[in-house]
Amino acid sequence: MEWGRAKSILIFAFLLLNLLLGYQLWINNINLLNPFFGGNEIIQETRKLLEEKGIVLEEEIPVDTLSLKQITIDFENKYELNEVGLTHPIKMDQIITKRASKEISQEIINFDQYQVDEILSDENYKVFNQLYENLPLFDVQLTLYGTEDQLTHYNQKAAIVIPDMVQEEQEVLAAPLIINLLAEDYMKQGEVIEDIQLGYQGFESNPQVLFPKWRIAMDSGDIYYVHAFTGKVEVIQSK
Repeated sequence: MEWGRAKSILIFAFLLLNLLLGYQLWINNINLLNPFFGGNEIIQETRKLLEEKGIVLEEEIPVDTLSLKQITIDFENKYELNEVGLTHPIKMDQIITKRASKEISQEIINFDQYQVDEILSDENYKVFNQLYENLPLFDVQLTLYGTEDQLTHYNQKAAIVIPDMVQEEQEVLAAPLIINLLAEDYMKQGEVIEDIQLGYQGFESNPQVLFPKWRIAMDSGDIYYVHAFTGKVEVIQSK
């Protein structure tokens, strides 16, 4: 009787040990591979891969771990989508100064809710993305343009987020993992990564569903939009 009890205890102890070892192995794998846990290992692996591929990194790789939501937006019809003239033209090199921003805010509704997008901007126009919780909505843009060194006109898209259609938060894939994926399967030898940014992007519809996406911009003009939940490369476009 005592031997049977001791045997049961030993079997239970071995099962428990196996569970603990299995858990430790799982944790170790997560620390190396899972983007939610990050760490220096994945950054080092990413930099090593880029060096092997001859890909230059001009932008620091973000390492923050974030939880974001799928959102649904509706475009506001009251905003003028056609060309609208500015009462007071703004010099191109003054566009993001406080004085210029104040002047523009007097003419453009909710100008302070937009953030300049240097990747899509050019010497003849400036593109701004509307913000949602401090992240850009890549599909909702305000564009100022003109001639020579002055901005004289604009067109504007604006959207509202539909509260009842906001999904629960999920942890997003970390930027190093996204860079690894693109370096392995998409980027070319000698290319330069100019910008790495997290924001929202979706497919044309109204209302429009937007997903958190990483936007990776290359000096060649190629721009990758990668689904931040699934890692799927959804859009490749040229600037």
